[in-house]
Amino acid sequence: MGEISVGCQTAVWGEYRWGHLEETLAGVSQAGYDGVEIGARFLDLDEPDIFQELLKRYNLTLAGLHFGVRWYDPRAVEIVDFLVALGCENLVVSGGHT
Repeated sequence: MGEISVGCQTAVWGEYRWGHLEETLAGVSQAGYDGVEIGARFLDLDEPDIFQELLKRYNLTLAGLHFGVRWYDPRAVEIVDFLVALGCENLVVSGGHT
């Protein structure tokens, strides 16, 4: 059996996530997690390299990116492009946020 990695959804940081991306990722790493799932709304989707650098700095992988939509959201293509740039294959989609 392969090694199991454990990630954390940044929702546990609540509203603190707004404007505190690096501190949130540092906390995930300090808590001992291997990876992180984060909502797309907390990221600058035009700058995947910056996010990738933060993941490397805190020795984390992107376990998945959360995307909350109602029906069709034009950001979907932008979000998929962001995932591809980071080499992540997991997109978590739920309703409610646009």
